[in-house]
Amino acid sequence: MGQQPQVCLNILFTHPDYRRQGIANLMMEWGKKKANETGVEMWLDATIYGIPLYKKHGFVVVNENNMDPKSKNTSPDWQKIESKLVPMVMWQMWRPVGHDYEGDKDELPGANTGKKEV
Repeated sequence: MGQQPQVCLNILFTHPDYRRQGIANLMMEWGKKKANETGVEMWLDATIYGIPLYKKHGFVVVNENNMDPKSKNTSPDWQKIESKLVPMVMWQMWRPVGHDYEGDKDELPGANTGKKEV
């Protein structure tokens, strides 16, 4: 993530009984307001399910992280959990300081290193 002050959104989840009622949007608006007030960029790691919400709120995918951790000498219970969870893909997303991402106006973090928008 960035080398400067930032807000990192960590684990945003809406209980299934309360989905599709705007709660995630309220949480995102609150977080964006706090980041804007403090003048910092925002970062998060998204699952495939969260990407549409985060894009709606001005984030852009800047990196894809394919994770396939393996443990040695684990119990059968752990192996069962591991088989359901891996491989896992997370997408690193970013929102610039003070506003939603605008592709034609904002330079992506690491743009000078050859990274491209995903």
